[in-house]
Amino acid sequence: NRYRNTTNSFEGAHLQLAGGDAWRVRGFVVRPVERREIRRNERSHDQLFWGAAAESRALPWLQGELYYFGLEDDTSADRRLHTLGARGFRKPRAGQVDYEGEITGQLGRVQGRDQRAFASHLALGYTAKLPWPPGPRAQPEHASGPDGVGGDGHSLNPLSAPRRWDLTPTGIFGPFRRSNLLAPTLRLLAAPTRTLAVELKYGYWLLAQSKDAFSGSGLRDASGGAGGRLGEDPELRLPWGPRPLLGFEPAPHPRVQGPYLARVPGAASARDTDYLALATMVRF
Repeated sequence: NRYRNTTNSFEGAHLQLAGGDAWRVRGFVVRPVERREIRRNERSHDQLFWGAAAESRALPWLQGELYYFGLEDDTSADRRLHTLGARGFRKPRAGQVDYEGEITGQLGRVQGRDQRAFASHLALGYTAKLPWPPGPRAQPEHASGPDGVGGDGHSLNPLSAPRRWDLTPTGIFGPFRRSNLLAPTLRLLAAPTRTLAVELKYGYWLLAQSKDAFSGSGLRDASGGAGGRLGEDPELRLPWGPRPLLGFEPAPHPRVQGPYLARVPGAASARDTDYLALATMVRF
């Protein structure tokens, strides 16, 4: 968990079996630890989180993972969810094409509504044989949601994970979620020195369904007249580790608002946004 002053904690059991670097199987059953402002942290008896994953690294050109997560949550969130997914990828190496594909599906019930959600992630890149070495990446994202016919939920629930993922720089500045989203993204990665990395990103954000809601904002145009163009956000990350125990990561992140926020009823502002994140990491 980055950019937070607390971390997600769990109490339970975790089992891992591996055959060297060729394969690994993992399973866990835990209860999340609740964070309270006054009382000490306590294990939540109202939540049970479990899962299993199988990983294969036998083929260098196609490595893969299969996973399943289950969640029973009797708190006010009222969730009963089953999440399944598959991922295949090839690790980046100088002079070769790399790729990644992942699809996730989720079934269950959230606050009395049926949940049927999915998300897909694709990435295609190449790492040049140059001193830095630069690596361009194309990365489209797609996610269903948030609502369907009869009030079903189509927004992928993040279970017990933070919302950082790979869409936005921090959990504080988080305008986008994996819900009703279509986001073609371009990235350029480079390492000018042994201690400095550079990542440039250009994201183009669209609603997958223009008549459905912009998740997390409370905005929706049922007529679809506002369109679906949410805007663009160039991002620059500069991870720098001058010492093994010390690292810095500035991340300027301007966001250009699209015409959707100027047209949709109820929008407070369509002005562009400038955001700057700075992280300092001390490792022990």
